[in-house]
Amino acid sequence: MKQDTIYMLIHGFGGGPFELEALKKNLENDGIKVYDLALPGHLDGKNGLRKCKHSDWIAAVEQLYLKIRRDNENEKVAVIGFSMGGLLGARLAQKLDIDALITLNTPIYYWNIKNIVSNIGQDLVSGQLESLKRYIHSCTMYPVNALWHFQVLLHIGRRSFKGVTCPVLVIQALDDDAVHYKSAEYIVNTVCSSSKKSIYIKNGGHGILLGSGTEETIQHVRQFIMDLS
Repeated sequence: MKQDTIYMLIHGFGGGPFELEALKKNLENDGIKVYDLALPGHLDGKNGLRKCKHSDWIAAVEQLYLKIRRDNENEKVAVIGFSMGGLLGARLAQKLDIDALITLNTPIYYWNIKNIVSNIGQDLVSGQLESLKRYIHSCTMYPVNALWHFQVLLHIGRRSFKGVTCPVLVIQALDDDAVHYKSAEYIVNTVCSSSKKSIYIKNGGHGILLGSGTEETIQHVRQFIMDLS
């Protein structure tokens, strides 16, 4: 895959483009063209999410991809999806002709209870309770109907991976408490790609591009890009 390949970035549920900003800047610094988007409802708080359906997220991703293809007819397009963005990327890869798919902490099986218990235990020892507060917040910050549409998209994404034939890189943080690491194993074993690879990062958390896992994740993405060229 040449340097002029275009990259399309898709953020996760309840998040925004900021979740992939470090990767975007790294690619753009090398003159690589990058597109991203804010999924419908994701910049408008609870009310925004309450008004949106999984089909709105799917449609927004497809619309951006088709625009990229129209504006850049002879260039390749690779999709990088963080968390739920990887599910949307799989749906896109199944339906349309993308040239590569990279998933970052994409859920098939969510919540890693072992990591959650460990984090709460560390909270109790330190007396900070930061992880516990974050878990309580995450249970109350999203509208019920938005969570339901996430579940629908999760089901669609699981099936979509069976129809993915383009080169695939799956990156998963082992200390991710929101997504079980076995999700990566499912994805790489399910896609029909002749070129596929899974990489596990020891310390990255769920926001793999927002903390200690950022540099290592970017290095693996860039190496995958070089290997495809």
